[in-house]
Amino acid sequence: QVIRMRGDHPGAYYRRSEVYLAQGEFDLAMADADRVINIVPDTPGGYRVRCEVRVARNVELDAARRDCDQALEINSIDTAALAARGVLNLRTGANQQAWADFDAAIFNGRRVAQTLYGRGIASLRLGRAREGRTDMVAAEQLQSEIEATFAGYGVTPP
Repeated sequence: QVIRMRGDHPGAYYRRSEVYLAQGEFDLAMADADRVINIVPDTPGGYRVRCEVRVARNVELDAARRDCDQALEINSIDTAALAARGVLNLRTGANQQAWADFDAAIFNGRRVAQTLYGRGIASLRLGRAREGRTDMVAAEQLQSEIEATFAGYGVTPP
């Protein structure tokens, strides 16, 4: 409704892009994220949503990294951007960087299934079996389908 009344409201576009992202409507999420960036290029939300869309679709991974990095340049503790970049790093085999991104997201308050499971996979890949299993069990207790979610990203435990 806000968008219909006032077409240049970045907060409304951002919130709608988040809804579209959660619903798997990636093209619509990307379009709204682009609108946010065009209206207010110095806010992290639009860049983060674009990164998350690209990571979820496994496309334009270099652009995804640039978007995540830009979001984090603007707000270094954007935990959703850290988590998205963590998934991207797992996908590209940058396991130490993935671990650091997930750990920073958890440290800054995003202790959710995605960050725990991602840090767990990174830990396993780095040879830290006990730590990895602990995180993965905690993640599965929070969200039983987290393994399938990561498999959908193309990321599986070793």
